[in-house]
Amino acid sequence: MNQFDLNLQNLINDIPLIVGDIALTVGLDGKALIQQRVQEKGLDSNGNSTGSYSDPYAKRRANKGRQTKYVDLTDTGEMWRSTGFKEKRQDSRETVITIAGRDQFTQDKINWNSEKKFEVLKLSKEEEQIVSDNFDVLMTNTIIEYLERGIK
Repeated sequence: MNQFDLNLQNLINDIPLIVGDIALTVGLDGKALIQQRVQEKGLDSNGNSTGSYSDPYAKRRANKGRQTKYVDLTDTGEMWRSTGFKEKRQDSRETVITIAGRDQFTQDKINWNSEKKFEVLKLSKEEEQIVSDNFDVLMTNTIIEYLERGIK
């Protein structure tokens, strides 16, 4: 068996692992895009304002030196820090990565804000495209890397 054939067989054998790893990477990229949009722009996944804080809460935030122009879901930052990879489900047809609160308290915050304010962990259409494009690039680069191993 020549080197290319061996590389191709290794690629075929490793596809589930490769897809899972890349899905995890782009899933976390998606969380970062959402967080950046909410914290820096105050926009929900549809490009609408996340709204404003109540006057008493805005006053408390201002006293702490926090911005008060829009809801950024960031007071201590703990909710965002405690949100990340929760679960991977993979079968022969699909890989699903769940990004959520890593503990119940954080997930309760996400759920509450999603019900009362806006769907916190929803990607915008633009973010979906970025995540999809990133997946394609990483997958393509990994395939090329596998096929070129030991050949050159």
